[in-house]
Amino acid sequence: MEPMEPTAYEVKRGVLQAELPVEPLFTRAEVCALVPCRLHALNKWLVRNKGRLDTPPYFYGPRNKSQRLLSASDVKTLRASFIRRFR
Repeated sequence: MEPMEPTAYEVKRGVLQAELPVEPLFTRAEVCALVPCRLHALNKWLVRNKGRLDTPPYFYGPRNKSQRLLSASDVKTLRASFIRRFR
């Protein structure tokens, strides 16, 4: 039997690159590590710029201790907002 060629991934330069079926979600602390900012600054940005994020807010955990989860596309938007290019 010949192996079927899957369409969900590609091999580029010997590295397997796959499309994820689900977009990864990050906690606010993890986002602060990915986007160089403090938790306080991230919280203020999230309150002031509610409409700029593409995905709806996700929450995980019990109602009184739920954590906000941000998607990978939200992290890209935050990085573009927090990090400025040098001239």
